[in-house]
Amino acid sequence: MSAVTGPISTLAGASHEVPEGQMCDEHPDRSAVARIQGETDSFGCEMDDLCQECVDARLAYRCSEAGQAEEIEWRTGQCEWCKNLATDLRDARDYEEGMNGRVYRVCGACIKRVNDEAQAEMDAMGDYYDPRDDWDDTCGKCYGEGEVYDYEDRWRGYCTCSDGLRLKGEAEARYAAKAVKS
Repeated sequence: MSAVTGPISTLAGASHEVPEGQMCDEHPDRSAVARIQGETDSFGCEMDDLCQECVDARLAYRCSEAGQAEEIEWRTGQCEWCKNLATDLRDARDYEEGMNGRVYRVCGACIKRVNDEAQAEMDAMGDYYDPRDDWDDTCGKCYGEGEVYDYEDRWRGYCTCSDGLRLKGEAEARYAAKAVKS
């Protein structure tokens, strides 16, 4: 385990970019070629850094009888949402708790039910629903102006919010048009 993150929205098993110069957890003399998210909860996760030999060994184990038996055992148990026994458990988060909330062990039926309910809610809002309507429209960096200034009122560039990206795009289009004329 090379790193423990803070809150993270992805779930165990996700691949991440390997930091430059990162070494394998098992073979400290070899460069890591893969970073796989390990145990995950609402506080963060462990990252496993693997060299090519470790990646190959992990893949071989997962394809072996023992690895497949472990997978079947991991997927079997009681769903934390419906409390029924299931053979298709997987990690999931509750949308209402946010993408960094608790990780639950949930059956496929509950995942489908929650996704269907969310889709029905979106459908009920109609064609005019824009999720951005639920957000606070004022950007905390540029306050909706699209440009960022420092404490001495010097221009520091375009903001990364939608207003800043729009202004930057317009400026780049004007620049490109001038370059074509010259």
